[in-house]
Amino acid sequence: MTSIDLHSVPLSRRGNWLSLFQPTLEAYQPLGPGLYLRSNHARGVIERELFLIEALDAEIDSIEADFWECRMQAGETRIHMLFTEGSGFRLRAEGGGVRLRA
Repeated sequence: MTSIDLHSVPLSRRGNWLSLFQPTLEAYQPLGPGLYLRSNHARGVIERELFLIEALDAEIDSIEADFWECRMQAGETRIHMLFTEGSGFRLRAEGGGVRLRA
């Protein structure tokens, strides 16, 4: 498995205008550090960071990504995210809840 550093390379899928990204610059962290679902459609027109993805019960322990999916661990909560064909995005949480904060 080849891993992706989401601090430097966003995860997306061809034809999808969304990506997952961990920005390092404060200017791109409107809700604080973490993993963002962002728009790649309107560069320079609107704020690109749409949602900060958070676990409800714990702080993020780890975030791993490969070319197909992103996995986040926060205490007992495991969150799996992937982009489907076309413009879809799927998110599944196991062991706890997840919040998309705008």
